Amino acid sequence: MNLVGGKTLYKWLQRAQQGQPLSDHSRRPKHSTAQCAPQLEQQVCTLRKEHPAWGARKLTHRLRALGIEVAAPSTVHAILRRKRPGNASSTSSPTICGRWTSKVTWQCLVARAATR
Repeated sequence: MNLVGGKTLYKWLQRAQQGQPLSDHSRRPKHSTAQCAPQLEQQVCTLRKEHPAWGARKLTHRLRALGIEVAAPSTVHAILRRKRPGNASSTSSPTICGRWTSKVTWQCLVARAATR
């Protein structure tokens, strides 16, 4: 027999009273307040395009020398990882075996394989 915990039961009761579905809600945050300013991201990407061999530590040092306030090299590294400037594989287009391949692409591949 499966029993539901008290915390879950009260959560479901509250959702039912509010007219919400009883299914689990997304745990993804609605806003990312800790994300840095878009201007800083643009400056990091621009500097990285000018100097593709520079890493996060050197880019941070250079940005500070230019008078741009940067919290830490890890911030620049996170921007580089998120934006991936100069990297052709950073596009959001689906790849054949990549993580972002859509179901339609797989259906097309299966259909093509079936006709051979």
